[in-house]
Amino acid sequence: MHKKNLIIWLITVVLAVFLDQISKTWASHNLNFAETMQIIPNILNFKLLYNTGAAFSSFNNQTVVLTIISFLFSVFIIKYTLQKLNTSNYTQIFCFSFLLAGALGNLIDRILFSKVIDFIDLLILPGNFPIFNMADVWINLAVFLFVLDWLRFKRFGQSQS
Repeated sequence: MHKKNLIIWLITVVLAVFLDQISKTWASHNLNFAETMQIIPNILNFKLLYNTGAAFSSFNNQTVVLTIISFLFSVFIIKYTLQKLNTSNYTQIFCFSFLLAGALGNLIDRILFSKVIDFIDLLILPGNFPIFNMADVWINLAVFLFVLDWLRFKRFGQSQS
């Protein structure tokens, strides 16, 4: 295994989880539940909410099941990443890092609080988009990087590892 790839992966995961948890701690201590704090008019608000479910508030009040699923998913990501780090490019390494960081960030919330702390209300997204957190940003960033990497390999006709 390339030591450099492992170090990049670990540092990225630790930093992303730290940023997720520190932002949720800040939100919990500085925002009143369900009250809106305008950050950038018509673009960004902060609004503290708690999610006892999964993405988009699906599976509400299924904390135990979601905690188990999140834990197993995190273990799978770790195992898969450690197998692939030797042959992964930087885009893939960051994809694995952000996916794990997002899963761990919300898993920590479920274990500590039996719910996930959400507070980012991005008003420029279409429709009534759910309020989310940095762990959700990391997961979406991982998906974006995965698609970007896939398109790059498809465009240039290279095989992926």
